[in-house]
Amino acid sequence: MVDRELRTRGKQLIDQFLACAITNDDFDDEFPCSRGDPALAGIHRVLWLYCDDRYTHYLNGKHCLGPKTHAIFRRCIAFLDSDVEYEWPRSFPVIGGLTLILMRFLALRNKAKERERLAAAELEKIGDLDVWPFVRQTDYQEAISHFH
Repeated sequence: MVDRELRTRGKQLIDQFLACAITNDDFDDEFPCSRGDPALAGIHRVLWLYCDDRYTHYLNGKHCLGPKTHAIFRRCIAFLDSDVEYEWPRSFPVIGGLTLILMRFLALRNKAKERERLAAAELEKIGDLDVWPFVRQTDYQEAISHFH
């Protein structure tokens, strides 16, 4: 179920975070949750990885997003602006997540790379990872057509 009010709030927070109007702590503390709309939790879980929780910061300087990461944030905004249902698993295994970071830190690089490859292969059976949080390229194209 799409929770329009909370999606709008989530979209606003992502916009503000990208514009350096709020900090990582503001973003994390204020991002909405909804049991009925799993998109909010899925998006927060992934975007949280770009919030250094060791200290408060804006998305500038050394925390400035690269083009690929910026594109993920923009897709999340487009998704939250749409009425598309979130179709990824609620326990979306974030590739490059904490487990993989720890494995790499502990010098288990080969095992981490294999786990990441297997997770990506499983997710690709569900949808197109290049347009996450959308599942299908067509849904993504339809959503961004409203911005132009």
